[in-house]
Amino acid sequence: MSCRRISIEDIVLLTKRLFNIDKLHDWQLKAIESILTGKDTLVITPTGSGKSIVYQIPSCFLDGLSIVISPLVSLIRDQIFSLKNKIPSAYISASQSPAERKKIIKNIQNYKLLYVTPERLESREFKNLFSNRKIKISIVVVDEAHCVSLWGNSFRPSYLRIRNFLKDLPEVNIAAFTASASPEVQNDIIKLLGMDNPAIFRQNFIRENLFISIKYVVDKFQYLLNNLNNNVPAIIYVSSKFVCNSLGYMLKHNGFSAGVYHADLKPEERELTQERFFKNEISIMVATSAFGMGINKKDIRYIVHYHPPIEIEEYYQEIGRAGRDGKDALCEMLVSFDDFKEINILFKENFPEWHFVKEIALKKEKTEFEIEKLKKWFVNLYQENLDRRNLGDLKKFYDKKKQIQYKKMMVVQKYITSSRCRKSFLQEYFGEPSAMCKSCDFCIYKENKPLLDEYKIKILSIIKRMKRVSFDYLRKIGIGLSFTDITHPGFSELRGEPLPFFIDQIYSLKNMGLIEFEVKKSEVLLKSEKLFY
Repeated sequence: MSCRRISIEDIVLLTKRLFNIDKLHDWQLKAIESILTGKDTLVITPTGSGKSIVYQIPSCFLDGLSIVISPLVSLIRDQIFSLKNKIPSAYISASQSPAERKKIIKNIQNYKLLYVTPERLESREFKNLFSNRKIKISIVVVDEAHCVSLWGNSFRPSYLRIRNFLKDLPEVNIAAFTASASPEVQNDIIKLLGMDNPAIFRQNFIRENLFISIKYVVDKFQYLLNNLNNNVPAIIYVSSKFVCNSLGYMLKHNGFSAGVYHADLKPEERELTQERFFKNEISIMVATSAFGMGINKKDIRYIVHYHPPIEIEEYYQEIGRAGRDGKDALCEMLVSFDDFKEINILFKENFPEWHFVKEIALKKEKTEFEIEKLKKWFVNLYQENLDRRNLGDLKKFYDKKKQIQYKKMMVVQKYITSSRCRKSFLQEYFGEPSAMCKSCDFCIYKENKPLLDEYKIKILSIIKRMKRVSFDYLRKIGIGLSFTDITHPGFSELRGEPLPFFIDQIYSLKNMGLIEFEVKKSEVLLKSEKLFY
């Protein structure tokens, strides 16, 4: 069918017949029309906003086969299942038997959508399928397109292979989809996929039904015990596999229905845990960032970041798992001042000084751990037989990557420490127009100014009088240490309370937005220069 003859009415009628959806959003209609008119198209919209339908509907109108490149087989299987009895679809993966793949290839002309992982693009079997050009390809769809950017934590080297595949199909248009892309990542997507002046469709990044909060707490585990509920589906994101296992064990020991998910588990263990979570056999998932793409459980009501994330993009993707059914959901990040020291330590571990990296790179015999480190540092540039001739290029790449990741870490610190609307901060980061949201902790506290007890007023008074004071300095006062050089009145009145109580009061003032602080070389400096109280 010629794409010019397809009207909006045709699109709406087909959408209703296939998916029982009465009305498409304006941006969906425009993006569908863009694909149908043969333009390269980039769609950047929140998780759960209806991206898939934007390429599925055009595939039905266009002659030929639409190839959909997606990072996870589990995500592909979900899509195939949802399209059953609607659009003829299939997938090819290494997990299938040769007989299964052969059957799909034999019947390839009967399908409108073929899903593959990017790794599959370089297999001889897949290349031979399209080498003789007997099979017409209508569009190539790249899902989770942010994975192509070298500078993000979600980068997957296999996504760089997509460009080579597309070079053999110069007449085929590209449609790329992602839920999150800063301006830099957006430019990477366009450049690395070779998109030709694409039409770009962006939607409001933060869904209104998500309440976002950053909570400073003394005892994070106790906070979870007080706020988790076995009747409320929740995901708790942690920074390491060790914490994932130990936190999951402690929650189960305290009567919670919890499972754990991280990359070191066997594939069948991860799949079983995910299936139990989807079926509500367990209500709480403790997970690392490995539990991300492809998580399409619509009734998740509570997302907790037990540790600060390593970058805003990852954080945004993870809070996007909540409230996909449109109902209200809470997204909380739990923070303590000690987290800032840990963030800096983790960064130095992930990106050590160059002389250390160089020493590993030039070793003739490397351990498996060292090889994995090199692949992480240099991604597609890594070669097993490194020598001094290409060290200069590797150092440039490493320094740039380290610099970018450091900037990302500083953005996270700024987000955590800022006294401003959470959603407007995120919108600005992703290049979106920003406005006060009235659905984050900062906006609520600003509208409903909290009452203060006498102890908090004393702390505020001291911080304001000193203008800027180290948290460690205040902590020493709180545990009753004697300071002969302290002349500020009121200090003695802070002594005598248990240390956790004293720290909790500081955190409460931060949660209320009544004090600000900045982080310098992992030292937390409190100040009260911009109080709105």
